[in-house]
Amino acid sequence: MAAAPKTAPDAAAPAAPAAGGGKKKLFILVGAIVAALAVGGGAAWFLLAKKAPPPEAEKPAAEAPKAKRAAAYIPFEPLVVNLRDENVERMMQIAFSFEAADPKAADLVKQHSPAIRNRLILLLTSKTSMDLAGREGKEKLAAEIVQEARAAMGATKEAPVIEAVHFSSLIVQ
Repeated sequence: MAAAPKTAPDAAAPAAPAAGGGKKKLFILVGAIVAALAVGGGAAWFLLAKKAPPPEAEKPAAEAPKAKRAAAYIPFEPLVVNLRDENVERMMQIAFSFEAADPKAADLVKQHSPAIRNRLILLLTSKTSMDLAGREGKEKLAAEIVQEARAAMGATKEAPVIEAVHFSSLIVQ
C-alpha cells in the first residue's frame, strides 16, 4: 500500500502544470483582447474626433455673437386688400412681423401704426397678383414694406428702426 500513495501525487503533479499553463494562456488571451479593444477604440476616436480649429479661426467665431445684437420681432396686424388685377377681382391677406435691432422699436411701431398701416394699404392695393408671383416678387414686396414703414416713422438709412419683414401668412385669392 505504500506504493499507492506515491502514484497519486505523481498523477496530481502533471495536472498542476497543465492548469498553470491554462491560466497563462487565459491571461495572454485576455490581455490580447484588451489590447485589441484599446487599439480599436483609439483608432475610432482618432478618426471620428473633430479636429480643433486653429486659434485664428476661433477668434472670429467668438466675436461674431458680440457683433450681432438680439433681434426684436414686432407682429403687425394682418391686412386684407384688393389687388389691382384687371378683369378679375383678387384679394390678398398678409400677416407679418417687423424685425428690429432694438427692443424699444416696438413702441415706435405702435406709435406710428396708423401711418404705417395707411402706407402699406396704398402700397399693397397698387400690386397685381403677377407682381407677387414667385420668390423674387415676395422679396421685393418685403423690401418695399420695410421702406414704407421706415418712411412712416421718419427713420433714416443711418438709423433704421426696422431692418426686415418676415411673412407669417400671404394669401392671394
